[in-house]
Parts: sequence; C-alpha cells; structure tokens
Amino acid sequence: MSIKNKDTGLLMMESVISYILIVGVIISVVLEITGLVFFYRTYNNFDFSESGLFKIQGHDFFGYIL
Repeated sequence: MSIKNKDTGLLMMESVISYILIVGVIISVVLEITGLVFFYRTYNNFDFSESGLFKIQGHDFFGYIL
C-alpha cells in the first residue's frame, strides 16, 4: 500500500466521522425541538414550576432509575 492510498483512506475516514458527528448533532437538535413542542402542547406554556414534577428524586442516577 502506497502513501497516497493511506492518505486517501485517512481523508475518507475523517469524512465519514465528520458526517456521523454532523448527523448526530442534527438528530439531537430535532429531538430537543420535538421535546419542547410536546412540552408546550401538554402544558400550554414554557414556564417551569418549582413543584416536584420536574425534579429528579433519588440520591444518585441508579436510585433515580429504580
């Protein structure tokens, strides 16, 4: 395998990784907007209250999951 083929392979791998990261960011933004739309449709506003509805209960992550 020549140096030219190695460089081409590395550039191709970098392109694939960059596209994967871009798609991940786009999916994250779409999911966040979808969550905001669902929240607004459920509560008819974007106001967060101090009630226990939105607070995480438990000492740690695993306690919260259980």
